[in-house]
Amino acid sequence: MKKIIVLLLSLWILPELSQAQSVTIGAIHASSFCGGDSISVSFTASGSFGHKNAFTLQLSDANGSFASGFKNLGSIIDSVPGTFTINAAIPAVTSSPHYRFRMIAAVPYTEGADNGSDIKVGAMTSPIHLELSGPGQINKSIRFEAVPAGSDASQDTLYWDFGADANPPSASGTPRTNDRTNDPETIYSTGGDKTVTITAIMPGGCPSRLIFTTHIFDCTIPPIPNYAIVISRDTTFPDQGKVLWVNPGVNINITGVEDTIYGEAGSNIDGSMVCYLKTGASLTTDYGAVIYAPGASVSNGNPVSLQCPSVDFDYTNAPPNKAFPQAGVKEPEISASLAVSPNPTTGAITIEGAPLNNNLKVSIMNILGEKVLELQNVNSSSFQFDLGKLMRGTYYIRLASPNSVMTKKVVKE
Repeated sequence: MKKIIVLLLSLWILPELSQAQSVTIGAIHASSFCGGDSISVSFTASGSFGHKNAFTLQLSDANGSFASGFKNLGSIIDSVPGTFTINAAIPAVTSSPHYRFRMIAAVPYTEGADNGSDIKVGAMTSPIHLELSGPGQINKSIRFEAVPAGSDASQDTLYWDFGADANPPSASGTPRTNDRTNDPETIYSTGGDKTVTITAIMPGGCPSRLIFTTHIFDCTIPPIPNYAIVISRDTTFPDQGKVLWVNPGVNINITGVEDTIYGEAGSNIDGSMVCYLKTGASLTTDYGAVIYAPGASVSNGNPVSLQCPSVDFDYTNAPPNKAFPQAGVKEPEISASLAVSPNPTTGAITIEGAPLNNNLKVSIMNILGEKVLELQNVNSSSFQFDLGKLMRGTYYIRLASPNSVMTKKVVKE
């Protein structure tokens, strides 16, 4: 009786264990791909698979063969039959219209049939190195250089989108090899930050995209930021990527790069990436854009330079600077009681509402921070200054005591 039972069980179990395994790839819903593209492939597994079985998606060689040179694109671990999906990316391969996909199982090893039709796969676009060339970034005009970083990139076609306020707004061409005849140039109607999109398409038809941001300089001078470093004595500055505010009469040699310089009248600067120069400032050497006022000296003849009708600095958020007491100084509420009249003036002014303090010192400063008049040990809330001998312009009245500093602006006509 036992033999009969064992025989019956064997007859029932053996067909289950011997059920054939198969992996059938689903339809590929595209006829062509490019290197780097994403792909989702479904497949159906039938039969029994062993512990730690892996289902793997494979891409053939350029001739559609899986004998050698195929690539594994992705796997999932499962031993249960069913329908699954593998998400993968097309690798960098040789361009060909004869690629195919298939699925395999590992335990037991099972090869599925391929997808049944050829698939075109294009190579990934070779990298493009983007540079700027003259006149570049100045006066709303800019020229771009696209230099092939790979041996195949010189065959690509480039499509440029410069943005809505550019003229022309777009261009096409090939990467530069030995000459610049294909370098595109555009002129913007406004200055500021600009975003340029470059699409590169290989002969095989596969695109890649590069988004590039640059700045177009014009006569708009950004305010001196509160993190600017005040340079008040002759020095060599080795750091890079800093904002420097150079005082009148100061000589500075800048050995770093990517620096932004605000040069006051009388400053002498050697080296910078972006430099704003007031009348009377001088620049010996630079590596970038120069915005300067009439009367400033730019001796190197850099084509990336622009002379503006005037260059003035906004000191609203500037850091404390002894040479410019008005810069970055917010008048305390007590100064609201301080009155200057007449303002503007052609000569004498009366100052009223000054705090009573035996150590009060009153100074008249010009816009370069230079002291032109001074009263010591003032102990009166009302007193006068005669500005009749001063040149026309803007001056600052500075009242300094051990406990407070107040400033008032006055205009001499």
